[in-house]
Amino acid sequence: MDAKFTKLKNEKVEFLSVAFVTDSDSKLYLELEQPHMANGTGEREENIEVVETDPNGGSFLSKEQARDAILEFIDENYAKYEKPMLITNMSSYCWLALCHLFEKMEIPFHKIPLDFSTMLYMHSIDPDTSKEQLAWHYQIKLEGDRNHALYNTTLLKRLYEKVILGW
Repeated sequence: MDAKFTKLKNEKVEFLSVAFVTDSDSKLYLELEQPHMANGTGEREENIEVVETDPNGGSFLSKEQARDAILEFIDENYAKYEKPMLITNMSSYCWLALCHLFEKMEIPFHKIPLDFSTMLYMHSIDPDTSKEQLAWHYQIKLEGDRNHALYNTTLLKRLYEKVILGW
């Protein structure tokens, strides 16, 4: 999982965008409406500068639509598991944002997210090493915008497979 956030503080962390990639390479990418958007229409209010996180101009989802899409994605891809494990590079912020997104509902992931940086450290790799540098070292090639959550999630998965699992 990878995400872009509205802010990195421990209160009310919200997703700008979120992406998931399964073991079998099924992908989900969502962009969420932000408070500066007009009445849930997905259109931006005038005179508000917004950094576009989806270079392809995807549609913006409400929190409810995003929750439904995530639940459907999990149901389609993980029906045989109780709850999928979440592997992310920023586990604490991703978890806080998921808690905020799902509010009082049960979160559909295992309650302890796995931190990829710790996995790197356990393999004697400096967690501050850029993921692009690691990808180059392990001969992993990806196309796309490096600032896009889906690109980063796919890169994280490929690095996990190569570095941690040794595939």
